[in-house]
Amino acid sequence: MRRISPEFIEQVRMANDIVDVIGEDTFLKRVGVRYMGCCPFPSHNEKTPSFSVSPDKQLYHCFGCGQSGNIFTYLQVKRGMDFMEALKQLAQRGGLSLPEGSGPEEDKAYQKRKKLLEINLFACDFYEKALWALPSSHVVKQYLKQRELSDETVKKFRLGYAPANWDGLFSHLKKKKYGDLDLVLELALIKKKGDRCYDFFRDRLMFPVFAKNGRDILGFGGRAFSADQAKYINSSDSFVFHKGRTFYGWQKATGFIRNTGRALVVEGYTDYLSLYQRDVKNVVATLGTALTEDHARWLSQYAEQVILSFDGDEAGMRAAERSLSVLLSSGLTPKILKLEKDMDPDSFIRLQGKEALQKKAAVAQDLFLYLFLQELKNYPAGVDRFSLIEKIAHLLVQTKKEVLRKYYTDRFLDSFGFDEKVAREALKRALKEKIHKINQKSYSQPAPVSVRDKYCSDSTPEVKEAHNEPKEEKLSLQSAPKAELYLLVLSLESQDYYTIIKDSGVLKRLSHAGIVKMFKVIEEYSEQKIEYFPTLTPVLSAMLKNPQELQKEQYPSLTYLSDEKVKIFIQDCINKVEEEKKHLHLKSITALLRVDKENADKYLMRIAEWTKKSKSTEKEI
Repeated sequence: MRRISPEFIEQVRMANDIVDVIGEDTFLKRVGVRYMGCCPFPSHNEKTPSFSVSPDKQLYHCFGCGQSGNIFTYLQVKRGMDFMEALKQLAQRGGLSLPEGSGPEEDKAYQKRKKLLEINLFACDFYEKALWALPSSHVVKQYLKQRELSDETVKKFRLGYAPANWDGLFSHLKKKKYGDLDLVLELALIKKKGDRCYDFFRDRLMFPVFAKNGRDILGFGGRAFSADQAKYINSSDSFVFHKGRTFYGWQKATGFIRNTGRALVVEGYTDYLSLYQRDVKNVVATLGTALTEDHARWLSQYAEQVILSFDGDEAGMRAAERSLSVLLSSGLTPKILKLEKDMDPDSFIRLQGKEALQKKAAVAQDLFLYLFLQELKNYPAGVDRFSLIEKIAHLLVQTKKEVLRKYYTDRFLDSFGFDEKVAREALKRALKEKIHKINQKSYSQPAPVSVRDKYCSDSTPEVKEAHNEPKEEKLSLQSAPKAELYLLVLSLESQDYYTIIKDSGVLKRLSHAGIVKMFKVIEEYSEQKIEYFPTLTPVLSAMLKNPQELQKEQYPSLTYLSDEKVKIFIQDCINKVEEEKKHLHLKSITALLRVDKENADKYLMRIAEWTKKSKSTEKEI
């Protein structure tokens, strides 16, 4: 076996970021110039972070167990690799090829990734040459001029043009006898209909999407200029490209985000390029998708604060709202750089300049408070505002930073417009309910896996053991509301009965955790179109302390009923569950009567109507 040169080893080390690699196994938080997190090694189970990572020195050290080393030793210790295995994996991750004769034949996945990346690079060369061959009068060249993107920027980010003819790239691939057609089809650069192949991207300005290493091209985005085409399309997700785990421009942004502790996130390719060209470098762009957990996890490795600068229209605001819980749950402080409705980051910086944008970013509003105050405007002061509590409680439970959660709670109560004690108690109840639901969900689901374990199949036994599903205790339905219990038993009686119950929407209003869990199992079976009789009843019975609780014979009210009467009975049970849910809401309204006496008559009338209906339904059951 040929000896690996020290120069190549250093090249592999430089092509990878130790923070990214270790961050796949444990959450790392920026503290000064270092990152801290809980020790990722199985032999050291800690709750207080003592594991330090230095991005500048590319070294790690645990002050608890004493483990220390570089990116190679980390893989050797954590994942049980020898040096050559670690080198090979990091070379692949960094887009490098091992020198010929340096080891055994690379595995199929490595070879496939390598070929796919080569095809993307070939396509990028084709698009890039096509762009520079266009006359200056072409609509694409005029667009770049209008957006004031310099030739230097266009070349640096390798922008291109997909010709308008149906098979420009495909013909070029055939002419050069380049690539496996199946791999080209997998990348969706070429589509196939019958015996005919045609280009997916046609008559579009092309934006190559680079990997974090700045060399590999993972996919493309394309902008059209004719009204009969979708304005923007992206490469389909593939073996090398996943929109929900990729940012445009991240290959340039990492160091700037790390140095400032702040990331600016924009929506469009041209937004990013315009800001980068004007020396705003701590910026990345999403690829036509909302921010995902993977996006937020990557951002949290480098930033404390994320500033969203989406378009100022309604769609931009909706995208910001969808991003809020994802950012809060990753321990990030979310802010919003609000632009006028007819502005986007590109047009703003071109008209007003870098300094104006930086001033706006410096006073960016907290996203949670901004959206809350916007929402508050839609509710007049009064009982209707209590419907906001559940939404706020959901966000507060998601908020990872304790100091931020307390700040949001205090601001929420200050702005709520009611007696603070009443509002605080209502919020406390809602939070308790949310936490209970989360605990039930996490109890019934397998333990979360790391990013690496999620997408790789070569986890070490220690990692797999750490993520095993917890041993479940048996459930009891003894305290379950009768109406909910009857609905469960009847769902096992017939698929038709279950469909009636599910379509009514009542499953969202169930209160007993054990019954909720069992309906989840039924739903999974139903979605997979599994004929669950007689297999499902024994499955659910095995989850119970007393398996007899699911036997229809245990409930005389359900025996000897005709099909028609069973359906009437199901509706009665649904009504009962609905009334119980309303009853909980009425308790909140009753508390308000003490502080909102002017509207007492109206609220008492509503209470009386609901109570009368509830009693009527109870008698029927």
